[in-house]
Amino acid sequence: MAIIFTGLPRALILPLSAIHLDENIYALVGRDAARGIMPLDGAFDHKPVLIYYLYALPQLLFGETPHAIRTLSIAVGVIAATLFGLFCREAISRDRTVVFTATIAFASLSNLSRGLATHPELVMILLLVAVWLLMTRIPDRGTPVGVLLGIGALWGAAFQVNYLTAFLILAFCLDYLIIRLRADRLARALRNYLLHGAIIFAGFLTSFLALLLPIQIWGDVGGYFAAQFGYLSEYGIDRSLGRVLADLPKVSRDYAVLSAAVLAALAVGVRAMLSRRPWQGDTETAVLVGRMMIYIAICTFAIVLNGRTHDKYILLLLPSALTILIAALALLPDRTDAKLFFCTWLVFFGVIALEKERILLKQGVAGYVNMARGAPADTLDAISRYIRRDLPPGGTIYVYDYPSMLYLSTGVVAPTRFPWSLHHLDESLARAVGISREEEMTAILDRRPAFVVAGSDPEEGRFTISSRLLAERLRSDYTLAATFQDDIFRQTVSAFGENVPVGGRDGQVRVYRRID
Repeated sequence: MAIIFTGLPRALILPLSAIHLDENIYALVGRDAARGIMPLDGAFDHKPVLIYYLYALPQLLFGETPHAIRTLSIAVGVIAATLFGLFCREAISRDRTVVFTATIAFASLSNLSRGLATHPELVMILLLVAVWLLMTRIPDRGTPVGVLLGIGALWGAAFQVNYLTAFLILAFCLDYLIIRLRADRLARALRNYLLHGAIIFAGFLTSFLALLLPIQIWGDVGGYFAAQFGYLSEYGIDRSLGRVLADLPKVSRDYAVLSAAVLAALAVGVRAMLSRRPWQGDTETAVLVGRMMIYIAICTFAIVLNGRTHDKYILLLLPSALTILIAALALLPDRTDAKLFFCTWLVFFGVIALEKERILLKQGVAGYVNMARGAPADTLDAISRYIRRDLPPGGTIYVYDYPSMLYLSTGVVAPTRFPWSLHHLDESLARAVGISREEEMTAILDRRPAFVVAGSDPEEGRFTISSRLLAERLRSDYTLAATFQDDIFRQTVSAFGENVPVGGRDGQVRVYRRID
């Protein structure tokens, strides 16, 4: 089921080069890692190290191409959905109908909120569900050292994917306290809680440090943390709590089905906790629902505290919300219309929710057709072929306001340490990485890139001084060689909202060739 409902949609977009801005820079840092250049020693980004190792793996196996990156999305999506089905089987019900419904619903809904790209949030929920699955192996008595070390190792890996994992770990600490308090008397429960916590922390520390070991040996671990701290300390958003809360309904409206699942789970959970006889006296299920409510509450708090309402953050609520709904489903009597309706509802709405990603799926199918005819799979592939045809040996290109995946598909090294163009074009981000926009653009142009690819017209002056410097150099040293229409980039790649301009409004991509 996981292969069909999450693997197939991701396989359909295999021909596409770039479907989200973030994965472009992950792929480039991953390419560095595959070449033996430690993360942040080459191309700059600010995420923890494991996400780059994951992006390096398919490039080692299948080559340094955008299509290799798509295989990572397939693998992560299928594994996450499979683990969720196994967790529901162990923690809720062994009823095949319930398990299949859980797997299909998770597989389908995890494709939303930019889930077709391999975001850190998708990897985080995979590891979260793996932790829950291991927790089903913990007996009421005894100290299963191996299981506890495994849980800690998974949390260490998750923390090296995204530092927002700290909030999931906080929720886990409260969750595990509830489990221990239900298993023993207070004194013994607290003693076991502290003992188990120490073992889990040992697993966490081992995993966390092991993932840093390659940087410690072959890179600069001090520079790695200094770069991250410097960026994250400056990368802030001055937004009021009211503004953040006002933006949440907008994101929820865009992903109505996924948001409806979360709201339905909250309604079921509140009823279970307030009722004196929750669900016909099924106390264990009520406790499970209460535990999942902790994760929903803390993840929501994390989103609000972060100050950013990116749609991909909704994925963090998916496992907890679906667990509550599956728990409610499992309590319905067998062979009833209500149970059949509930199963059908979850599966049907999960599948039709893919309509939200119809543009990508349609373009992916078109990409297969184009590849069968020997034509470029998409616009970025067409631009890449055009450039590679005339790119001199050892030459480079510069990508302005367009997916930096083009550096990967052309096989060139970017003329800047900050290939994700907003890092050196946007004033606040340039300040966060500690550079001058004017100096960086001058240094890029002084490297005499053979081609400049612009997702928007530099003459518009969108990035003030950077745009002006580029426009002046294009007028004197370059000629407009070709234009391309990229609707995928214009309609789906930008994930930053209307307040941050990304790409041209007309979808025109301009390719300038240097005049020798």
